[in-house]
Amino acid sequence: MTACTMSTLGSRLCRLEPLSPVPLARIDKPAGSQSNVQHAGSVNIGNVHARDRRTLLVQPKIWCSAPYPHPKCQSDASTGKHGVRLFCSGSLSRSGSLSRSIVRVQATASAGESGSVGTRTSGRRRGTKTIGAPEREPSQQSPSARCGGRQIRVPLPSSGPLKPPAWAREAIEQQPWKGGLEPCEEQDYTLSPSNPADVSGRLPEALQGTLYRCGPGRIRVGGEKYGHWFDGDGMVYALHLDGPTGTARFVCKWVRTPALEKRGGPEVQDLGEEAWMGGKKKDRGKHVEEEERGIRMKGAWTAATAGGPLKNVGLPANPVNTSVIHFAGRLLALCEGGPPFLLDPLSLCTLGPFAFPGLPLPFFSAHPKLDPATGELYNFGNMLFGTQPFAISADGQHTRVGPLQGSSEAALVHDCAMSARFLVFTMPPYTATAGDVGQMLAGQHALGNRFTYDESKPTRVVIVAKDTLSVEVEVDVLPPFSNYHFCNAFEEEGRLHVLMTVLDGPRDGLEGVFKDMYGSSWQRSNQCSAWELVLDTATWEVLSRHRAMPSEPGTRGPTLGMEFAVVNPGYLGRKSRFLYVLGSMPEMEREERWSREGYGDGVWYGGREEQLKGEEEGEEGEEGGGAEVEGRNGVAKYGYLNCIQKYDLEMLQVTTHIVPPGCYVNECSFIPRNDATGEAPKKGMNKKAKKDTKTVTKEDDGYLAVFVYDASQHKSHVLVLDASDVAAPPVAVVHLKSHVPYYFHGTWAPKAAL
Repeated sequence: MTACTMSTLGSRLCRLEPLSPVPLARIDKPAGSQSNVQHAGSVNIGNVHARDRRTLLVQPKIWCSAPYPHPKCQSDASTGKHGVRLFCSGSLSRSGSLSRSIVRVQATASAGESGSVGTRTSGRRRGTKTIGAPEREPSQQSPSARCGGRQIRVPLPSSGPLKPPAWAREAIEQQPWKGGLEPCEEQDYTLSPSNPADVSGRLPEALQGTLYRCGPGRIRVGGEKYGHWFDGDGMVYALHLDGPTGTARFVCKWVRTPALEKRGGPEVQDLGEEAWMGGKKKDRGKHVEEEERGIRMKGAWTAATAGGPLKNVGLPANPVNTSVIHFAGRLLALCEGGPPFLLDPLSLCTLGPFAFPGLPLPFFSAHPKLDPATGELYNFGNMLFGTQPFAISADGQHTRVGPLQGSSEAALVHDCAMSARFLVFTMPPYTATAGDVGQMLAGQHALGNRFTYDESKPTRVVIVAKDTLSVEVEVDVLPPFSNYHFCNAFEEEGRLHVLMTVLDGPRDGLEGVFKDMYGSSWQRSNQCSAWELVLDTATWEVLSRHRAMPSEPGTRGPTLGMEFAVVNPGYLGRKSRFLYVLGSMPEMEREERWSREGYGDGVWYGGREEQLKGEEEGEEGEEGGGAEVEGRNGVAKYGYLNCIQKYDLEMLQVTTHIVPPGCYVNECSFIPRNDATGEAPKKGMNKKAKKDTKTVTKEDDGYLAVFVYDASQHKSHVLVLDASDVAAPPVAVVHLKSHVPYYFHGTWAPKAAL
């Protein structure tokens, strides 16, 4: 084999040497077809032609620069008698095209006809795995379905404690994204950069700390589903990163709550479907009696079906499944259904419920806001008939508690926004009556199922002063809107700007999906858009209510359904230019764009003057409202969230990072580069610290860390993206050994804080 002489290809490729080509991806070329292939700075292979059917096999990247195979190189087919194999290494441009490439060609034909020319980059690994999606032989028992136009086979466990019941397997066969709802086992292992199957690319040295996540680790017990996604038993995940050495350690553990223990602990999953749906069964020392089959403790939406006549009396269980924060030297798992739970920051072992000094409240919201200017933590307790705000000092030793914001009806308040002087709450007309609460306490029904949405009533916006924690004003807004989450809030020139994710369709439709995630399908009306509410801080008049990223007819960019917005944490409570959100692209469109564009679609430009008619009044635009569940060829139009978008609120631009078909994303974390938070100097800082903070000028100078579920592998990986260039290929990818069930929220904790 001889070496090719190439032109200068850039600093990434320093030396070429012969090698035996190894195929990674395959493209069928029918007999008689032609393929015009050309790669910048390398070899031009033109008019590949053969008499018989041939297969084109491509390795389209440098190992440490691109996490996925190029979209134009992903098709399956059989190999014919004659073939031409094209091998290339290089990085991908933002448009998805190959650049700085090396191409090697091996011609294969019948016996006696062979020849090849190859090159390789010194020090780069070659093999049969691609970054971001290691190849493996799918299980024969794995369900498969079309995701867009592509066949996705989900290799679910066929035996053991994690084997799904028949109904779950069928749901995943129909929509592969639902494999991310399945539970996983507790784990603790280390990943090494010396093994490309563990870490692809190079972790930035600035990444020294831990990425924490929390979510419902399971939403079924054996064959019986919980009544709502939010009732799932809490599980926490930690990815400990050490950028200088490139190593990572992954840990996941159940939050050992009384609810989990009363439900039999995580081991009850081992009993399988038969324990719940069939006769008596013994397994691993557990014996399930006839009257014990079912769910043994009620949730906010889930009625207990086992445990005796008083099983549903009293308050619902706290699943501790919503978020995790690291504050004042403590790692806390959160859910608004009860107090925080203290965890060991390294092992994630549950240490028990925790209460801050002077904070007797039984409820602690999962969305506290850390003020970067003072270090104080602001939060609230979501009581049955009102909310109660409070503040905790930076050292966790002192608390201030505000008066209860009472209400005659039970409201579901999940999040709040924070500006320099105010906390902002929204209370949509989605409520339950006092009678409903009484019946819930008496065990007659689950309270969550009694909430109803009344479109004739306004959404109440409550403004609380941070210095007194008392209500400044309450503003009623019509037509009403519904939101679970906020993006940010800031004050400027006598105006309070509140950015939030507003549901595009009816609240009942979204709740219907949450109540049966295995059995439901996503629609556009179940998704959200980013909106901005502007109030005059002198009169508290609503000055404006509009989309934060305006829509333009005929443009898909910012009109994708979105959720889980994050900002640079140093800009929380002050004007931020960038939002990082998760988008939901129709599956067929995602596949088409991935095959055409690769990682990103570049930048979309919009303008406020191009807003769709009616959005100021809260009406639906062309992309708002409902959409058919079925797309082309009977494939579900929408799956779970499948792209990351960066909103530039100043230039009104959107950039998109698309993950490959069959992959789905979870909430990301913004990790400042070298602790560059962009925060203002705090009181008490020494001169050196103040000088360091003043050198921070770039809001998007950092990284995004994103957990991605790959249905084709039934595994997860973590992408590290450059926050300043979201559409570019990932900087690094950490490959986990199993999947991480879809979670809700989490945090990044620098190593110095642990």
